[in-house]
Amino acid sequence: MSFDHAAFADQVTSWNLKFFKPYEFLILGGRHNDPQSPAFGKNRLPPQELWPRMMRTAQILDAFRLRIGAPVRITNAYRSPEYNKAIGGARSSLHVEFNALDFVVEGGSTPAQWVRTLRGMRNDEKLFKGGVGLYPSFAHVDTRGENADW
Repeated sequence: MSFDHAAFADQVTSWNLKFFKPYEFLILGGRHNDPQSPAFGKNRLPPQELWPRMMRTAQILDAFRLRIGAPVRITNAYRSPEYNKAIGGARSSLHVEFNALDFVVEGGSTPAQWVRTLRGMRNDEKLFKGGVGLYPSFAHVDTRGENADW
C-alpha cells in the first residue's frame, strides 16, 4: 500500500503547528540510508492508523521550539519494528507507536539545556506527561501519559 502524502499533510496541518511542516515527521533515520548498517532500508513511513498519536508530541515540540528560540530539527520519528530492532531500540519504544521524537537544536545550546527546558514545561508548567531523554548529541520527547526521565 502506498503512503498518502496529501492525507498525512492534511493531518499534520490540522495540529496547528507554528514551526514544523508535515515532511519533518517523515524522517526515516540515518541508519535507514546507510548501506553499511544492519538497519539499511528497514524503516518505512508511519501507518495511517498511527498518525493521530503524534499530535500531542508534535505540539509539545512546537511549544519547545518557541521557548528555545532556535531552529529544531527532528532526527527520528516513526520506526518500523524491524528498523527499531536493527538499531537496538528499546522493545517498548514509543517511536514504533509514532509517539516520540528525537531532535537537535541548531546553534550554540546543548542537549542538557534542551532537556532542562522540556522538563520545566512538563514539571513546572504541567503542559504534558511524558518522557524526556538526554543523549550526548540529541534529546528525546514523548507524550506517553506518565513522566519518565533518562
